[in-house]
Amino acid sequence: MKVIIITLLISMSIFAQKNEKPNSKQVQTEIWLKQFKEIQSDSEKITMIKEKIHSDTLFSNNKNRIILDNPRNPEKHICKILFIINFENNYYDIDLLETPKLSKIMNNINLKNITSIEIPTNNENVKYFGELGRCGVIKMTCNKKLYRKLKRVF
Repeated sequence: MKVIIITLLISMSIFAQKNEKPNSKQVQTEIWLKQFKEIQSDSEKITMIKEKIHSDTLFSNNKNRIILDNPRNPEKHICKILFIINFENNYYDIDLLETPKLSKIMNNINLKNITSIEIPTNNENVKYFGELGRCGVIKMTCNKKLYRKLKRVF
């Protein structure tokens, strides 16, 4: 009897893990990434990136938010895209919550200073950026001018 109960519990836990629903923030992030991939113009991409960085900052900065899915673990429901600026293998995470001084640099993220924008695949995200990259990564390559400004902030 004990064997049957244990087997039943194990099978139920495996079934529950396979049917885990994505949280609402993760779904919103996936929709945003899909829309971002469809944009052809680099200037529109940069505008969209800046808007997303600001909206993620506002969402995460709201301490009194109500999360209906799982009130016991609200951090589980935060799924942010990782925005990285790269210059010659120097990587900087553009997160205004962790580094508020970056808000001064946001005006310099434009077509003049960003040379390329790429979206690595999901496997590369987890491989290089770990758990932070599970919701998506957008990697921007910058010129030397922006790199110097970033270096002063960090």
